[in-house]
Amino acid sequence: MKWNPADPEPVADATCFLLSDLARAITGEILHVDGGYHAMAGSLREVESSAVEETATATEA
Repeated sequence: MKWNPADPEPVADATCFLLSDLARAITGEILHVDGGYHAMAGSLREVESSAVEETATATEA
């Protein structure tokens, strides 16, 4: 799954879901909103720096 740590939308979507009636039966869970990195035990720092570089390059173009 492609993940951009600079994009706040996935976290906002998860927050809206948890605050909605759709999540009314969820209790005591941890919801990871990190594109699966928690499951792979990978380093997010490498991805962060490349994502920031890609974003900077895209805005310059």
